[in-house]
Amino acid sequence: MYKKGCSVHFAPYPLENLRKLEAENDFSSRLAMTEELKTMPFGVVWDYYLQTYDIPVCFDWIADVKKYERDVQLKRG
Repeated sequence: MYKKGCSVHFAPYPLENLRKLEAENDFSSRLAMTEELKTMPFGVVWDYYLQTYDIPVCFDWIADVKKYERDVQLKRG
């Protein structure tokens, strides 16, 4: 079953969300959100395509990136 694309999730207040992420020094999430905004409105179609192949969409993949940053990159020093 298709879940709604995240492009629609934050569309009403993208600037507020971007500022919040920047204030939290969460630049990887900020970059991901900026890229999602660039794909509006066709991003929802792309999200559906990815979901048909069980590929994470929207910010579902950002948790994997943050885990990698924490477990691998930070240990490099």
